[in-house]
Amino acid sequence: MYGKNFGSEAGQDTYCLLYAYFIKQRNPGAEKSEQRTRLTDIYLNINSIFGYLSYGGTYFGHQESRLPAESEYSIYVSSDQDNLTGQYDISKQKKLYMQSLRQRIADEVTADNSLTHQEKIERIKKIDTFVDNINHLITNAFYLKWAQHFQYKYY
Repeated sequence: MYGKNFGSEAGQDTYCLLYAYFIKQRNPGAEKSEQRTRLTDIYLNINSIFGYLSYGGTYFGHQESRLPAESEYSIYVSSDQDNLTGQYDISKQKKLYMQSLRQRIADEVTADNSLTHQEKIERIKKIDTFVDNINHLITNAFYLKWAQHFQYKYY
């Protein structure tokens, strides 16, 4: 899929870093730079949530190193669209997305029988910081769309 030198997990990480570097050349400018940073932060927080729920693992570490490529791809795919920032009210959609994310977290933590009730409460509080970060970072339809896309694609 990735070629002779990119077949391993580490090779795929390298491929994604190279991909991010080269596609970044097609996404220049201050607006794209801000989008790149914000998308990477959103993706990082989503990855952190599911890594924390799964008690870590190499998948999440490899995923983290691939986030710049995901961000560049999101910007590149959207670059032909006139409404990159989506100038309409997303408050209801965003609220529903955040509620569904919090519900999924609560369901997964509640189902973890290895934790006491107090540990479950503490775990949800810890994960809530990531959710709060995502809530703060999603400011328009573009970020909401790509946050949902990333989460549903990988988790």
